[in-house]
Amino acid sequence: MVYINNCIKYQITFCFILTCLVIFLSACKKDDDNICTIDPVFKTEDSIIVLGQNTDKAKIELVICDYNIEFYYTINGENPDINSDLYNPDSGIVLGIGDYLIKAKGFLNDTESDIVEKRYIISVLPLAELENFYNHRNYYSPVVLKLKNTDNIITYEAVLNDSNITLTEPYSVSEEGFYYLEITSKLDTYIRKDNYEFVILDEERGEPEWGLKAWTPQSFTVSTIGNEEVEIIYPEKYVANINMPFILKITENNELKSAYYTFSNSVNSSVLNLKRGIGSINLLSDNSINSVSFYINNRTINLPVELEEPAWMYMDEIIDSSIVINQNSRIYINKNITITKGVSVQVEGGAIFAVAEGINIINNGSLIINGTDEIPVVFTCINPDSFWGGIICNESGSEITVNGAIFCQSGYHNTGDYVYGHAQRQALFYMENSTLEIMNSYIIDNIGQIFYPVNSNLNIDNVLIQRAKTGGQINHSYISVKNSVFTDFPDDSYNYIDEDNDALYVNASDADIQNSVFMYARDDGIDSGGDLGGTINISNCRFEAIFHEGMALSSRNSVQKEHNIMNCTFTNCGQGAELGFSSPNHIVNIDSCHFNYNNIGIRYGDNYNSQVEGKMIVRDSYIVNNFDKDVWNMVRLIWQPKIDRLSFINTVVSMPVKEYPDLIVIN
Repeated sequence: MVYINNCIKYQITFCFILTCLVIFLSACKKDDDNICTIDPVFKTEDSIIVLGQNTDKAKIELVICDYNIEFYYTINGENPDINSDLYNPDSGIVLGIGDYLIKAKGFLNDTESDIVEKRYIISVLPLAELENFYNHRNYYSPVVLKLKNTDNIITYEAVLNDSNITLTEPYSVSEEGFYYLEITSKLDTYIRKDNYEFVILDEERGEPEWGLKAWTPQSFTVSTIGNEEVEIIYPEKYVANINMPFILKITENNELKSAYYTFSNSVNSSVLNLKRGIGSINLLSDNSINSVSFYINNRTINLPVELEEPAWMYMDEIIDSSIVINQNSRIYINKNITITKGVSVQVEGGAIFAVAEGINIINNGSLIINGTDEIPVVFTCINPDSFWGGIICNESGSEITVNGAIFCQSGYHNTGDYVYGHAQRQALFYMENSTLEIMNSYIIDNIGQIFYPVNSNLNIDNVLIQRAKTGGQINHSYISVKNSVFTDFPDDSYNYIDEDNDALYVNASDADIQNSVFMYARDDGIDSGGDLGGTINISNCRFEAIFHEGMALSSRNSVQKEHNIMNCTFTNCGQGAELGFSSPNHIVNIDSCHFNYNNIGIRYGDNYNSQVEGKMIVRDSYIVNNFDKDVWNMVRLIWQPKIDRLSFINTVVSMPVKEYPDLIVIN
């Protein structure tokens, strides 16, 4: 490649330019017979041609006064004659980068012109290189940007993520995120643009947040309670010296109030956070206490409790005939028990099950729990500082039906036969080819996951799931979720951990999820991935305060998969909804949703080096007031967007998106 330098540039003197101008004018001047002279004249006056960025060819033209004149030329050769190359006025003389001497001669009838010649140097503006920098790289430490070589006759302009910067001196970039650098080199009217892309990773979070600014959900604003109703569900008659669960609800017009409150209590220094009007706490009380009080602002709620030293009942290890466990029974399970196939165990309200550390209930028959908010059935660990195992359904056709229960402190096992899926932890409900129906219940303070069905059916209605490693993984099953709250995975603190703490993970399953809330998860609100397909319908749900994605949607190979998301709100999440690694047969329909106050609203692409082939269609939605980007289309594997795989219909944003100029932009 020939580069420009001062010596070559200034070979074109004022006299040379003036001479070319005189020749040009004289060649085009007609004589008295209106016949042009046949002397060839080069139309391109400048001997140095600097090519633009998008071409590697230059066209040299001759001035044509009479198209009857034939011009012949040579390039870096002998003098031209009629056996040389014939000049074509339509195409000119096309040359690439290099140094050329062109000779031309005109012929008209028996008349020949003199030979004219001109030397051309065809070059390009040099690449704007950076010192110690590699394009399409990930960096952990701060990146220092500086041009490697500069030329005094070339001017440089640099734009980094829409901000003008100067690169003739070192420029340091340290904040994590994705960076797009465009450097424009200019020489007279000639322009070259060079683009660079790089990512700075957070030292702690690394690859899972490739290209993202580190996101920690904003803390909630505490409300002052007014005339709202305070509803508290708890077992008024209980057992001393094991944790006693309390569920608090703030309601207005019989609906949970979508506000945030903090309660203190009379038993210990623990503060109870109620988010969107609901929360729970386990308190350890002894038999010297006959009431528990909760305090919020100037209001005190006193709750009577009756604590006892029970006469425990023990269950047989093998239950091979149907039984009814009476109201207010006190059951201590200190060995694994098995309900055999065809046998039912029915539990009445007020019963307390205290289960020893690591102990499981194997249900191969039918387990029916009939509690109420007034007299709930409680399953908990007899050791206040530990955990029992879970309820396991291995037998095809086994059933669990739950109404009005509180489940606490399950998920003991993290090794052996009871470790499942992403969470690598025991589930409260493990099921194979079984059915679970649970309603009007509360599942709190479990160290493992909650649901792990395989080829099963789950129906969840009006259930609080709070403080667990994850809400669970649904496998090759069908799940219905209504009117439920999934929150605090594994807790409601704001420290970052990378342990797959999803509120719910849907794998190779069909799902219908309505009128529910998924919030305060250290990973995703709903993660729907895996190698197989399924249809997932989600409507009228809220995704809030999620470290990563409100919904993380993915698939593999060529599976059929469909996500339909309607009338949902995504707020205070790292990314509202993301279509990541995906099959070309994976479609995501987002309709009438709101994405606001997230780090990124809508994302197409994956943070890992994976193929992204699915399609996302967003219609009639608002993607506004997000902090970094409203919309981001970027596939890491290729460091490019796939613009045609993400589309918008009648959708509003608050930031212009250059790939989608038809988006409606509001302030």
